[in-house]
Amino acid sequence: MNIFKSFLNKIRPQAVIFGVAVLCFGVVSLLTRFPAAFFLYSLLLIGTFVMVYWIFQWTRYCEKFRNVQHEYALEGDYEALEHLYLAKIERLEEELRDQEQAEHESKQEQMDYFTLWLHQIKTPIAVMSLLQQQLPHTESKKQIEQELIRVEDYTHMALSYLKLEGSTQELDLVEVELDTVIRKVIKKYASLFIYNYIQLEYEPVKLKVISDV
Repeated sequence: MNIFKSFLNKIRPQAVIFGVAVLCFGVVSLLTRFPAAFFLYSLLLIGTFVMVYWIFQWTRYCEKFRNVQHEYALEGDYEALEHLYLAKIERLEEELRDQEQAEHESKQEQMDYFTLWLHQIKTPIAVMSLLQQQLPHTESKKQIEQELIRVEDYTHMALSYLKLEGSTQELDLVEVELDTVIRKVIKKYASLFIYNYIQLEYEPVKLKVISDV
């Protein structure tokens, strides 16, 4: 709301009382045949005092508005009700800051726990991968190998998400050969292709991309 419009709403009761008083004074002057010149002089004098008083109120109102706008809320000459409102606003802002801090700490604790768990799960995955390599070539070994690949993919997916979400971690961006990345992926999933009788024909793309390593 415009500050001047807000001020007019504030002094509206005073303006109504002043208008009613002028109207009553005019009716009494008319009925008592009071000289019109005296009525006009009286009206001018009262109106001057009222305008001076409203200008004074306007100055104080602008000062309060600037104080609140610049967050010097409890400084200056305020009424008791205004002090109460401003104190409540300040308390609500403090509660909001505390709540945001608590949520941030809770989220950080969850991220730290999740990060620790993901790093720790790498060891048993690596051990299982070594153990399955020592197994005889059977159908069970192929199935175990495929499931291990899926577990590793899900783990890397979660780690990538944590790295993107972490505000303190910086990405190490470098230029990489896309064909090199694709060949590594093909080699990793070769057992899945073989197990599912999938034949892959790969043609080099000869492209370079910017990626995090």
